Amino acid sequence: MQRTGWSLAILTFIGSALPTAAQAETCSLYQKWKKDNGEGNCSVFPESSYFEVTATGGSGTLFARKIPKCKDGTDTGCASIEIKSLDGTRPYYFIDPPNLGMESSNKWALAFEGGGSCGALRGDNAATACMTGTQDPNDNYAFNGYNVFTGDPDYKEMTTRHPKIDVVTGSPIYTVPKQKVGKGILSPSATNAFSSYNRVLVNKSSFDRFMGNTKNTSAYNGDDVELFFHGRRIISAMLKDLDRTNGVISVGTNCPSWLEPQCQTVDDFSAATQVVVVGESGGAGGIIHNMEFIKGAILNRAPTAKVVFLLTSRMLPWLEAEVHWSGGFLGIWDDIYNGLSTIQGNLGTPNAVTQYSSSAYEPGGTVRGLLSSWGNPASATDLFLDAGCKAAHGSNDWRCFDEGHVALYHMAEDAFWFESLFDGVHGRSSPASFVDIVDFGNGVVDLETWGGFLFVPPDTIDPPSSVNWSFSNARANRVLYTSESMLQQHPGAGVLGFYEPAINCHTTIYSSAFWSDKLMKNGGSITSLQTAFMGWLTAIVVGSPQDRAWIQDGQSPEALFWSSGIYGGGWTTSSATCPQ
Repeated sequence: MQRTGWSLAILTFIGSALPTAAQAETCSLYQKWKKDNGEGNCSVFPESSYFEVTATGGSGTLFARKIPKCKDGTDTGCASIEIKSLDGTRPYYFIDPPNLGMESSNKWALAFEGGGSCGALRGDNAATACMTGTQDPNDNYAFNGYNVFTGDPDYKEMTTRHPKIDVVTGSPIYTVPKQKVGKGILSPSATNAFSSYNRVLVNKSSFDRFMGNTKNTSAYNGDDVELFFHGRRIISAMLKDLDRTNGVISVGTNCPSWLEPQCQTVDDFSAATQVVVVGESGGAGGIIHNMEFIKGAILNRAPTAKVVFLLTSRMLPWLEAEVHWSGGFLGIWDDIYNGLSTIQGNLGTPNAVTQYSSSAYEPGGTVRGLLSSWGNPASATDLFLDAGCKAAHGSNDWRCFDEGHVALYHMAEDAFWFESLFDGVHGRSSPASFVDIVDFGNGVVDLETWGGFLFVPPDTIDPPSSVNWSFSNARANRVLYTSESMLQQHPGAGVLGFYEPAINCHTTIYSSAFWSDKLMKNGGSITSLQTAFMGWLTAIVVGSPQDRAWIQDGQSPEALFWSSGIYGGGWTTSSATCPQ
């Protein structure tokens, strides 16, 4: 008995001396970054899975305001925090009342930032993709992850305060600023027609194109990482906050203060008579999916408001239109989602043949996998796809993951579209996810890793000389054909407008020079995007709505019917440059 007891004691001693394996934890992205950088386990961080953030620094007339913690638009109406940035930090938005000295305004502009998004992508789960960025540098959804600090930093769009500390300043490398300078449509300058509006900029920190409505948990480097795709919740809570669920809102450099230059009272959103919702690029893509929801949420708070949408740099080549280039007489409204098409090369560039399908939007598809990271399409309570589309298609809802289908078949709102026919970003890497393979004449190339046809193929495919090939006209023709088709026939659509110069600008709605530059001319008439949009909007407001188009169609072989001037055609570009 003594021997046995001695042996057990030795075994107990040896066992206690062995190093213990790291225990798997559940962490926010913020916590996981700190843990992986040697700052301790996730459980020891006092900020838990929600980190309160104080906006710091900056300049300008857009002032930061916190997004409420709860879905009801308050900070106290929920047992646990319901609305977070992707990494668990406190989300924000910015607001700038009309210029000083003006009367209060019942007009509002709500602007959404553009850029990338992350989620489950091409073999990476959501946590891996968002932390590291996608593995394939040619991926059309390419972005720099939360842990990437070179190049164009996307981590600033995933957080309102990054945990990485600047070794020189001793402060976080990024904290959401207290003030921002409004430019373009957000400018306070009297030359901006929207300077008399209450201007709101929705800060991007959910990295889900403002669509998400869920918490996504996936494994990364030994832990379970929670990602808060709360974009749609951010919109809803912000609108409730503007409706004064937390009391009267005042913004300025010294609030509260009776001096107007230091502190302004923001008008009550519930009295709004006009709301313009603005999105660019990826932000506009999210708005397309969100239009029905956003309009409904606005009218719930401001029932007398006229709601219109301004969508820029998102008139992409859409799957529904591709059949037009398959030969024959079928077109965009014939509900054809699979086939072969020809992509005409520019002068000196051979034609390419593509095989296209709806597979990217169906179960197991690239786009569906990404968007499904942001919500449960079967949920009856946490909706994140277009409700009208879901109701129309039921369980066969793959079309609802296709923003082109939503825009063409389920958009009942008034919408004005800006698109550069030779967009310098979409022309090089247009996310035409419906294209599966392409044949440049020297064999078939699988485009799954790109997610779509590249209208300027890189030198990594076909012969290296193909770097000089260009299919930019083919993309322009698809944009023109889609625009024409929407003007001719659009089931259930509201009033439509288009401004499409033959230049290469991308995401310039927040550039003052671009917003006011007179890019298009027709005889003695010359107009800017601002003038064109305001003319279209004014006609709607005064009760004389009319579809309008300012489009340069000289580059297209299509017989575009507006060239007769029915919709304001015959326009050419007055400037070949892209003003910044």
